[in-house]
Amino acid sequence: MASVNSITLGFLIVRRNRQTLIKNPAVEKSIGLKSDYASIDSMDQLLGRAFAIKEKFNKCVEERTPTDLKNISFNNRFFHLFMAPIFSTDNTLTVIGVVILIQDETEAKVMERSKDEFFSIASHELRTPLTAIRGNTSLIEQYYGEKLKAEPELKDMVDDIHASSIRLIQIVNDFLNVSRLDRVKWSIRLKILTCLS
Repeated sequence: MASVNSITLGFLIVRRNRQTLIKNPAVEKSIGLKSDYASIDSMDQLLGRAFAIKEKFNKCVEERTPTDLKNISFNNRFFHLFMAPIFSTDNTLTVIGVVILIQDETEAKVMERSKDEFFSIASHELRTPLTAIRGNTSLIEQYYGEKLKAEPELKDMVDDIHASSIRLIQIVNDFLNVSRLDRVKWSIRLKILTCLS
């Protein structure tokens, strides 16, 4: 029990009759499930449609298969819910309960979003000087083409700078496109989760 109580993951064992057998402190800390919530029915009333914990519990028991749900929005936080049936040790393999793990993923989501925003801003900031480099090398090739032909080493250097700036701009554009797609997915996910809760 000391091990179960010290993990940061919410951990519950619920009997087949829907009564809670074991619940660690992380459950209360992450989702506010106090000791008086001793059954799946009372948990379902507290957590509502966001978790639909009663429905998932019944499915886990009846179908004898684990359930894994990510990106559950509840009280402005994001959770990951995992349920797995517990089988009896006799030869009948009867489902005698369900183990439930609840992980608060809010901080990870915030960090991911901050990283994406930073990446997007950094990409925009990189594109400006790269565009200036590409434009200036084009002007050098255009106005000083004859002089560059006379000095092949210098022409190769300017051509290399120009080609490299074009490649870098394309890489930055690809990064920006990925960042935009991630933001669109994040925004759609939030809207869906808001509608469901």
